[in-house]
Amino acid sequence: MVRLRLHNAVVSQKGSPAHAAEAFYTLNRIPTGRPGWKVPAPAEFAKLTVADETELPRHLVVYQNFCISCHSTDGAPLVGPSFRGLLGRRQTVLRNGESVEVTVDRDYIRRGIVETAVEYPASMQPIMPESLHSALSKKDIDDVVNWISSLK
Repeated sequence: MVRLRLHNAVVSQKGSPAHAAEAFYTLNRIPTGRPGWKVPAPAEFAKLTVADETELPRHLVVYQNFCISCHSTDGAPLVGPSFRGLLGRRQTVLRNGESVEVTVDRDYIRRGIVETAVEYPASMQPIMPESLHSALSKKDIDDVVNWISSLK
């Protein structure tokens, strides 16, 4: 996997930072007989002079590939609840069609990954991918649960 992150000095003509300063890409295979092509760079382009290769821990790779589009780590709600401060939070969930008050613990977080339709926050839609856990090893899930639990 390649993580491309723009330096914070890269801004728009008005001085605004990039809306999305990170991109992730995984090349799985180069098609046989279709090696691609090269195109010349545009007249005005930014040339990278330094590349920083950092291997991300697996739990961050999981977050960047699966979770980031719905869950923030800064407290801002998105489609799903923020992971920041999730552990220990009291919230109302829907479980088997009934509202239940729970305190989020590690088991609740794990169920949210492995049994996505069993219970979910009452204020959210039940749209977690049901097959998410099948793409993850037990260690991946444990690491993600531990990481989410550490976000204060």
